[in-house]
Amino acid sequence: MSMREKILLIAVLILLVAISVKSVVFDAYEPMTEIEKEMVEEAQTFIEKRHSGMLYDSHLLSTRIIQVGKTEDDLTKVHYRKYVLFVFPFGDEYRDVE
Repeated sequence: MSMREKILLIAVLILLVAISVKSVVFDAYEPMTEIEKEMVEEAQTFIEKRHSGMLYDSHLLSTRIIQVGKTEDDLTKVHYRKYVLFVFPFGDEYRDVE
C-alpha cells in the first residue's frame, strides 16, 4: 500500500467517525414543552405508518425527527431524516402530518 493510499484511507476513516458523531449527537431533537412532546408523538406515529417494512423492522433503516412545528392551518409540520444503521443519513423529508 502506497503512502497516498494510506493517507486516503485515514481520511475516509476520520470522515466516517465525524459523520457518526454528527448523526448521534447533533441530529437528535429534544422537545422542550408538553406541546412539542405531543407534536413529536403525533409525528412519530405518522412516520411509522409511512415507513414500515422489512428494512425498518430489522433496524437496518431508521428515521429520526429533526424538527417539528405548527403551520398556519394548525397542521403539524415535521422534518425527519432517514438513516442506514442509525448513523449514515441518506434522505431528508418535510411533511405535514394529517
